[in-house]
Amino acid sequence: MSKENVRKIHEATMRILSSTGVKFHHPDAVKVLKKNGIRVEGNIAYFTEDDIMKWVKKAPAYTGFKGADPKYHAKIGGDLVLNAPAAGPTKIMEKDGTLRSAQIEDLVKMIKLYQQNDHYVINGGLPCQPENVPEEWSTLLLYYVAQRHSNKALWCGCGNYEQMEAVVQMCCARYGLTTEELKEDPHLFAIVNTNTPLQFDIRMTETLFTMLKYRQPVGITAASMAGTTAPITLAGTVALTNAEVIAVIALSQMYAPGAPVIYGSQSTNADMATCAIAIGSPEGALCYKYCAEMARFYGVPS
Repeated sequence: MSKENVRKIHEATMRILSSTGVKFHHPDAVKVLKKNGIRVEGNIAYFTEDDIMKWVKKAPAYTGFKGADPKYHAKIGGDLVLNAPAAGPTKIMEKDGTLRSAQIEDLVKMIKLYQQNDHYVINGGLPCQPENVPEEWSTLLLYYVAQRHSNKALWCGCGNYEQMEAVVQMCCARYGLTTEELKEDPHLFAIVNTNTPLQFDIRMTETLFTMLKYRQPVGITAASMAGTTAPITLAGTVALTNAEVIAVIALSQMYAPGAPVIYGSQSTNADMATCAIAIGSPEGALCYKYCAEMARFYGVPS
């Protein structure tokens, strides 16, 4: 991308944030925003360019988190590239092409497969969503499965304050760390998602704030879909994605200045035949490229 195009996306982003704003559903987020002088009407926050640039520049340009095996320490920033498991599928395709709901046994097999592949430094997350795991236990059980079957740098799921505090305690127990030691030596990573268009929900806020409290890196990711939840043009979709991500990065630095955050994007187009997200499309590849450029523009890892 040319510097001119990056600047245009930034300027469009600033117009979105100053005129339309972002809706923060959690009262704790609203409290943090108001405390730091952001104009909030109801639960919609409006940011000036000065607001955004003041806070985003506090985020570090590089971050990382460690695995049980030192060769699997994940470093993120600059031109470093790492592979991590996919996330979110609810179905498993059998060899004959039939689809069925994912089960906990499938999750265990997938974690073991990622463990055996040395192209992956990161393991865990949500390579599939098991149907036979109650929602209230899924965050803890998924992280436990990753702990049990992998010595790589581990990604955990999202949850409410209670669930995420339990994940932190599990992490400390696994690595023999106190919470204060964990703050200085990160061993945990999570991804939070914005809700397009221009919203950030309660569970994601509680995941974000818990990770920031313990200074663990957290990816802030949008999944805008051009043609449904976002403008039909890719330029418009990238501007909207950037507005969501950069607003939450600003919030994160208000809550915990200097805490490690990562600019994320799963934004792509929508399949016009089904309205489903078109993951793997050429348009998606362009969105990823552009969002990486925007992360470089703001000086944060992606």
